[in-house]
Amino acid sequence: GSFPLFPELPLEIQKIIWSFASVQAPPRILRIAEDPANWYATRLTLEIIKDRRMRLHPGQSICIPSLFSVCRDARTAALEEHAGWEIAEPETFAPTRKTAYVNKTSDVFYFEDRNHNRFWFLDLVYEESFPAWARTEENIRIKQSALRQYYDQFSGIRNLAMDWFQWFRLIDGGDTSLKWLRHIPSLRVLTVVLDLYNADTVVKLVVPGKHLQFVPVTPNSISAESEKRILWLLRKCLEGFHLKYPEHIIPDVEV
Repeated sequence: GSFPLFPELPLEIQKIIWSFASVQAPPRILRIAEDPANWYATRLTLEIIKDRRMRLHPGQSICIPSLFSVCRDARTAALEEHAGWEIAEPETFAPTRKTAYVNKTSDVFYFEDRNHNRFWFLDLVYEESFPAWARTEENIRIKQSALRQYYDQFSGIRNLAMDWFQWFRLIDGGDTSLKWLRHIPSLRVLTVVLDLYNADTVVKLVVPGKHLQFVPVTPNSISAESEKRILWLLRKCLEGFHLKYPEHIIPDVEV
């Protein structure tokens, strides 16, 4: 219902109400766009990577939060809780000037992998788990600079999701592969998505026991038991991360 006396409230109270309303927005699942193919074919320099950011997938409807169109004070409060992210170009996924507002507190940022999509950020994180001798000193400096840009963009994000294939690849290097979590201290929920109907999800699951065993799993055999196994693996990985970096909060995990 309406509240006609709202304009008569003290301005400080109005701002508190608008701020509260801006963080109570319903969560949206925002798919992150894969990166253009030419990002992998170009010789890296600091100048080339300076504008590389994650962008939103163009094949989704992202509405402008309603608070942006209420009044000036509501828009000001909404801007404090939202950040502008570019929307990628259809088909090529190249950067554009189109912007959508994301809520880092409530929105879920999703690395979807239906066709083995490539995400440069995840590739950089994966490479970090390998010995430095595998890369030149110049490449290390450039890629570390790129990672800092990505972590700045992730600052404040509380909900992150990725498909099982991407997560399994990241943890392939053991506990050291999770050190990137130190750079997203705001993260509170990590969700791993398992597509039961996609043939590409024929992966390997870890069976809990005295020793870690990797067993092939087919879509027909994936069931609630698979969810338990993945959840067990996620928690084990995060426990190992917490032992190495006890000062960091472990996010909740969901499958």
